[in-house]
Amino acid sequence: MDSDSQPQKFFAGEFFHSIDEKNRITIPSDWRQPEPQDFIILPEPGRQVLLVMSPEEFAETSDRVEAEPSISARGRARPF
Repeated sequence: MDSDSQPQKFFAGEFFHSIDEKNRITIPSDWRQPEPQDFIILPEPGRQVLLVMSPEEFAETSDRVEAEPSISARGRARPF
């Protein structure tokens, strides 16, 4: 890790929020950083949960899924 990079944070817990009339959700204040950051939000299949991850974590997870022989091509392409 270089001196300019920030350590990755892991947040877990339950936050009950509704979607407003403009289809927005509130990001918990503990998750907000002083500088803008990119992140990816995905719905968890079969549950009313959103997964939030950095682009790097998403790429690593995607690579692991693609390399996992027990997950079929159809399973990897399953829509939410």
